[in-house]
Amino acid sequence: MAFSQYGEWQRSTGRLDDPINIDGDGGFIGLDSYTEPSSLKKGFVKTSENMRFDGGKASTRKGIEFKTGSGVAHTYYPEYDEVFAASLITNASDNDVDWVILAMRTKAILWNRNSELGELLCEDGASLTTEDDSFLALNSNEVATQYYFITQASSTWSTSTEKVTSSSHKFQTGDAVEVSTTGALPTPIKARTIYYVIDSGTNDIQLATTLALAKAGTAINVSNVGSGDHTIQSVVSNAAITALVASGAVDTSANTFTQTAHGFTDNDGVYLDSTGTLPTASGNVLSKTTKYYVVNSAANTFKLSELSGGSAMGITDAGSGTHTIRSAADTMKPSILQGNNKVLIFRNGARPLEWDGNFTSSVTGGLTDSVFYPKTTTGTSVHACPETGWGVFFRNRLIVPTADTLDSGVVNNSQTIVMSDILDDNEFVVDGEFYVNKGMADYVVGAIPYQEDQLIVFNRRSIHMVTGIRNTSTAAQAEVTRQFGCVSRKSIAQSGPNTYFLSDNGIYSLEPGVDPAKGDAIAISKVAPFTVPLSRPINDVIGEVNFEREVIERASAICHNNRYYISLPMQSDTECTIVLVYDFLLDAWVSKDTFPADFIIDGFVESSFGADMGQRRLFVYNDKGLWLYEESQQDESTRIIGTDTTEQTPIAGKLITRNYTLSNIGVKRFMTGQVASDVSSGDVFTLIGHTSDPDTSTEAITITGTSDEGVLTRFGIRNRGYAASVEINVTSGRPTFKHVVVESASLTLGARAEGIE
Repeated sequence: MAFSQYGEWQRSTGRLDDPINIDGDGGFIGLDSYTEPSSLKKGFVKTSENMRFDGGKASTRKGIEFKTGSGVAHTYYPEYDEVFAASLITNASDNDVDWVILAMRTKAILWNRNSELGELLCEDGASLTTEDDSFLALNSNEVATQYYFITQASSTWSTSTEKVTSSSHKFQTGDAVEVSTTGALPTPIKARTIYYVIDSGTNDIQLATTLALAKAGTAINVSNVGSGDHTIQSVVSNAAITALVASGAVDTSANTFTQTAHGFTDNDGVYLDSTGTLPTASGNVLSKTTKYYVVNSAANTFKLSELSGGSAMGITDAGSGTHTIRSAADTMKPSILQGNNKVLIFRNGARPLEWDGNFTSSVTGGLTDSVFYPKTTTGTSVHACPETGWGVFFRNRLIVPTADTLDSGVVNNSQTIVMSDILDDNEFVVDGEFYVNKGMADYVVGAIPYQEDQLIVFNRRSIHMVTGIRNTSTAAQAEVTRQFGCVSRKSIAQSGPNTYFLSDNGIYSLEPGVDPAKGDAIAISKVAPFTVPLSRPINDVIGEVNFEREVIERASAICHNNRYYISLPMQSDTECTIVLVYDFLLDAWVSKDTFPADFIIDGFVESSFGADMGQRRLFVYNDKGLWLYEESQQDESTRIIGTDTTEQTPIAGKLITRNYTLSNIGVKRFMTGQVASDVSSGDVFTLIGHTSDPDTSTEAITITGTSDEGVLTRFGIRNRGYAASVEINVTSGRPTFKHVVVESASLTLGARAEGIE
């Protein structure tokens, strides 16, 4: 009998032999970790980590591979100067060539490669090598565009007017900046601190400590102008390193950290990181994920406490390397959008930055000669683009959320989206403003264009549809559901007519519906949510996700190559550390992807890459750079922009089959298991047989591939139970698994007794 139909089949036996029964799977089609394993359908498995199912076969996923070198001068500082956002942009003037844009603190790196060979030069000029040790420098494919800045002599800063004089500056009120100097900063301006510009005239600006004060025109009182040349630089993040303290500057006797003019005040919340090991307090190494508080602050020293206003910790070991002590996390959460022949970088609480997309020439340091300028606060006619964290471009309109309503007669709220005039991204009109569940305990999370001139708007606790976007004066909105909403803007992704997103209850899909008013054979104009979440088969995994608001908002997703990928933070994480994969062709979840320690996923990008520039390939990005996903043989996880240090890690694949019961719940004596696989030289995996009631496990056996061949492995189980399953653990390489079989001899004990007391 063919192995593809395992189940109620009995092997022929002699008169004195026990009947031998066989159960198994002739292929693999999906993951269901929520349903009781004995109730799973054929081909489904109860555990799949780092696995993919293709044509009924199971194999380990391919790895992540670092791709940004970088050829642009950059020094990486965690939580200060790193990758804050990434997206795909297209150079329409150059045969629609794709570029990945990475938003750093003061400039945006533009990455494009038409060759899969080689690496870029490091910041220090050292060559990176390919696997065959070829040395290549492809810096021409990596440039950067700076964000707008001015550099002025200290003498141009006035202590009487608080103004900095700069001829024909381009700053706008509300632009976020930081100040650096070649000498001493003006008092009370601090380094690595965010300020907001007040546009005081064609040639003058002032600084304010908050956006609200900037809009109110309340400037910082400057008591002295300092010395040297001061640079006022636009930034995309308000995350800041406040102190870089060498381990030698940690005094274990006084429990102090020393950094000249550190700028901390008592009760400031801080996080720690280190190039080596963090200091130890009371026998415990300080944690990178724990928030500590500054106490006993002096001009050049400070101490740390576990509690705000608490006692200073006793430092027993200074650690090693250089310790980064940074202030509270970034709240600007930048995002990138291309539209209307521009590239826009949005920042919560600051003016958007815009670039004209000029790639024509470059200057020293791998920089383009064009600049991201703050978008003007003066609209084309009436209302300029508001300060906002994201936007979408649809029907030639820029659409953004805002709490600052255009209609002065409406109280500000967080449930408003506004649309620009057609082909004018800095002119917003009142009839393009829509209030989405105004006055409810709700707020706008994200939006995505849909068919037939429609926009789907996701609130935190509801979903809405705006129709007729082309003519905003006649556009209308309708509620789709208030049973659930969306918890993360970046989790929204589309494949064909379906829209996928993450809610409090799991991952859902919006399916197309029919508008009865339009009659038959009319295009789709409505959407309807499934009542059962798409994530029901992996509900146990969803139950382990950290849904704390500031954490779950980091979840991101993409539809690529007939799959939906979504990154999630688990309960102990503050960053996204796993990826769940749904296969549209199989209509099933297939894997929970895990990665080497400390590797996080901030988002996904599709981009052309290599010789075939017409093929979109999948990348992930994080604070350290850009990574090609699912194409290398191992995970490469320790690279940082500007370095050539790397570590490759074999991908650990894990598959546990459903429980095989031979279609009855009686106790059986399981005898052997069988796994069919295709292996290559260096592939290594182990097999373990498990039985249920009683729960037992066999000793693992290890199979090592020595050549490209098909392998049929039989192994003993020899335990009693009502069900058996097989666990496969891949420790090296990418073997492929084709079928699993278990054999048992029926016993005469009958069915299990349930509920016996």
